[in-house]
Amino acid sequence: GVLAESESRVNIALYSTILDAQYNTTGATISDNSAVAPTGVEEAATITENTANGNHRFDEKVLSSAVGTRYTFSIYAKKKERSVIGFGGIGLYNAGENAEFDLDNGIAYNGGTGGALVNIQDVGNGWFRCMMTYTVTGTAQFRVHLHNTLVNGAPSSGTGLSYQGDGSSGVYVWGLQIEEGDTASSFISNAGTSAGVIREAESFTIPSS
Repeated sequence: GVLAESESRVNIALYSTILDAQYNTTGATISDNSAVAPTGVEEAATITENTANGNHRFDEKVLSSAVGTRYTFSIYAKKKERSVIGFGGIGLYNAGENAEFDLDNGIAYNGGTGGALVNIQDVGNGWFRCMMTYTVTGTAQFRVHLHNTLVNGAPSSGTGLSYQGDGSSGVYVWGLQIEEGDTASSFISNAGTSAGVIREAESFTIPSS
């Protein structure tokens, strides 16, 4: 088949391939090019928790999203030792949101009281695309957390979001995309373009002949 993207989109995540030198971390480390991505190329990163008792996450440090604007955030993730990730920052917790993704069973979960929409797509070989659409309410950077359990309440606190790390467990990640709009479009690679990388709207015509 052929996929036609009917509207233009811009990926404003500065580095869509997660890189140690470009992302802030808390309670975690990033190992570049340590796993085979959905592309079949060894360009995915491993996020590994340290032994701290607290958050284990990385942040998109150049996010320029505007409060009050609706964005769709997506990332490809694959279970290593940890099988749950969550999204944070951008006012999510203050708005009572709890977006989590179960990489064992392919389940997207929002136990929050807000209006964030979550979805998950199995793309093969253990990889899932985790997606959330949300009207940004805060200026904190977008964050991807490791969780040690699936939190069945909102907002997430204590066990799950914050826990004692073991220094070796983690997940594989690749392909961060942040785009204005109500859905996730197909992946747009951004290797450092601060204004974002645009994919123009596509259309097909069939000649009458």
